[in-house]
Amino acid sequence: MNIDEIKRPLSKDEIAKASKDNEALALERAGRYHRVFVQNQDGAKILEEWINQFAFGGFTSGDASQTALAKAEARREFVAMIINEINVINRRS
Repeated sequence: MNIDEIKRPLSKDEIAKASKDNEALALERAGRYHRVFVQNQDGAKILEEWINQFAFGGFTSGDASQTALAKAEARREFVAMIINEINVINRRS
């Protein structure tokens, strides 16, 4: 690809194709999460443990450092991301 191709605006067909490609990749990624954390019994147990521990476990102690609070929030966001990916597949079913 040369510099002129990079600067050139995309056509409607190119935009539609890129959108379809992105949707297909997102669906494929969601399917992997679904297989690991829903269809696999061990994965489902791990996700349930993470949900209980990270999502419903409450915050760390009041004197926790900013780092500890950031780690706890990152864990919650990770679990939420997994759940969102699983829901992509569940909504399509």
